[in-house]
Amino acid sequence: MVGTISQAERCRRQQLVEENKHCLTILKRPKLVPGMSPQDVINAEQEAYLAWRRELARVEHIEGIVVTPYEKNLDIWRQLWQVVERSDVLVQVVDARQPLLFLSESLTKYVEEVDPRKRTLVLLNKADLLTDEQRAAWEQYLKSIGAQGLFFSALDQSEHLKHDTTSPLTSPPKTQAEPEQTASERQEMDHVPTGRGDCATDGQKSVEDMCRDFDGQLENETDSESGHCTLRGEDSEQTDVSETEEEDESVDGSPRL
Repeated sequence: MVGTISQAERCRRQQLVEENKHCLTILKRPKLVPGMSPQDVINAEQEAYLAWRRELARVEHIEGIVVTPYEKNLDIWRQLWQVVERSDVLVQVVDARQPLLFLSESLTKYVEEVDPRKRTLVLLNKADLLTDEQRAAWEQYLKSIGAQGLFFSALDQSEHLKHDTTSPLTSPPKTQAEPEQTASERQEMDHVPTGRGDCATDGQKSVEDMCRDFDGQLENETDSESGHCTLRGEDSEQTDVSETEEEDESVDGSPRL
């Protein structure tokens, strides 16, 4: 029977999520000691991978919980480890409307474990959809978890390109001498609309309130379609890294999903 779940059932599922979300982490590289042979390193990585898979399988068998798809190719995780070890700064690109759906705090913690001097940046895309108050709230939240946030809007960039008349290919030929522009005139011409403040502000909403508003829309759409509570894994996050490695064959012979 399909229908809207009760408030009690919703609370029960939320409690299950809170009790088990700590199990959904990225696959971390095992500790290596000097003197290990290449085969010893491979064996240690495979053992860590299998233990990680067993823990996820345990969570999947809990009634009422469905784990989102995650990367099962060990070579992909090896590429992530190499990027973390070689990079000084890693950037995670998230949707500014609900960053917590995409932000992997497990990755942020892992970067700090590898080297405390490394930094993680969170690039909030579609920032033109946020008000100034929302931007300030998310920036404060990211600082509280040890991450630095940057805001980006492709719309702002496209508007900038439309107003960019510095290219000699698009500038019309001058037929007569043009008077010099004052500083204020140049500032007005170079002004790029950002879209900030175009929509009504939500007041001093907290990060939790903004997330609740966004998630409420998703819950209303999915409550009548599923009888399970989906538990999002950290390894299913969309993470941008600044370096990629050549993919080899999977250790267990399985194709990348």
